[in-house]
Amino acid sequence: MQNNRSFAVAVTITIGLVALAAVLWLSNQRLAHSAAAEPFQGAPATGGAVNASNNVSTGSGAFVDIPNMSITTSFIRTGDLLITFSAESFVSNAATRLQVRCLVDGNVIPPNELTFDSTTTREAHSMSFLAQNVGLGPHQIRMQWRQTGGGTVTVDERNLSYANVN
Repeated sequence: MQNNRSFAVAVTITIGLVALAAVLWLSNQRLAHSAAAEPFQGAPATGGAVNASNNVSTGSGAFVDIPNMSITTSFIRTGDLLITFSAESFVSNAATRLQVRCLVDGNVIPPNELTFDSTTTREAHSMSFLAQNVGLGPHQIRMQWRQTGGGTVTVDERNLSYANVN
């Protein structure tokens, strides 16, 4: 009788282990099938940044790139890019305005061009831009500046960062 009971327990355990192995195998097959059905998109980056700390100035009345304020994003998901530019800045006289704009893949993004600084005192400023519905993959982000009203505009400690938001 003891041998029959031991045999029954052994058979029950074996059947349980076979059933568990079958469930695990089926689960793995479903994961493999769903992964094959969707295109591989890589491991998306969530953000990045670049910074510079040298004093640079321009007297250009046309938009030009701000030195060291461009970044090519890592591989990102389809969605929006939240871009922030911050800098310590000042203008040479009371009539001068520092205007900035942000470009993604060569296109100006909202809020388009804006006055970033209009004071002759060195101050820290920051602005965020939103590039909506950017496609999958890497993108180039650039900050541009110009002066209006004559004179020169200057930036020092500056940072350009982005976050992929969905």
